[in-house]
Amino acid sequence: MHDELDGPDDGGEVPAEPDVVESDDQQQADALIAALVQKHCTNGGAAAGLPIVSGVSALEEGIGKVIAEFNASIQAGFKDRKLRFRDEKLLKCLTAAGHTDVDWQRFSDDEDLVVDFGDHWEVGNVMDIALLAEEPTEAQQKQAVLDRLPKRYVENVLINDKRAVFLCKYYNEVKKTNHTRLTGHQNKGCQYELPLASDVPYQWVSRLNVTSFVRMPKVASAFRIHSMHPVDLRLTKELFNKHESYGL
Repeated sequence: MHDELDGPDDGGEVPAEPDVVESDDQQQADALIAALVQKHCTNGGAAAGLPIVSGVSALEEGIGKVIAEFNASIQAGFKDRKLRFRDEKLLKCLTAAGHTDVDWQRFSDDEDLVVDFGDHWEVGNVMDIALLAEEPTEAQQKQAVLDRLPKRYVENVLINDKRAVFLCKYYNEVKKTNHTRLTGHQNKGCQYELPLASDVPYQWVSRLNVTSFVRMPKVASAFRIHSMHPVDLRLTKELFNKHESYGL
């Protein structure tokens, strides 16, 4: 699926959000500590009949564990909210660029996907989609193994289905000026050449290695040359730097 949206390939980085614990979390933590102290520690724990061990009551040790667990839950919840905030911000950008969140709920054939190879990423154009019997292990995500696994072909798949695999051919990175092919990956300011089916082999890739769907609008008056939409380029860089996947 190729949209005709285009824009400057500025490749700007998304600024990192500061890690600030929300005020409601702080209030909950303060309330819990105050309740524990008022209920159990008015007389230093001795009134509750608890023994003193090395100058510290067993109750105080127990409260310390409760507070530690509560603080850990705050941090876990904060991380979840950061992910939701990132996704919500992304969807706002997509809506402004003419897309809706529906476009990001499923993958279809002829989509363009960013594949994380560990040390670099590439853009793959999807020819076929299939489902494995179960989520592949890390060893099964390798190309040679994926080729041999039984598959059930489908027209589209939910973005969070970890059983999904995609048959892709990968774009070549080319110079923006004369469209000659470049070596390596993530060449700054490059455009992308979509190879013919006869030029390169198609390869299976697991959903677990796919970072996100991207839009690759055609470059006017250039045969098989595309650019990556700047919103998607920024998202790709952000996700790849963290080796995260949108929708999983």
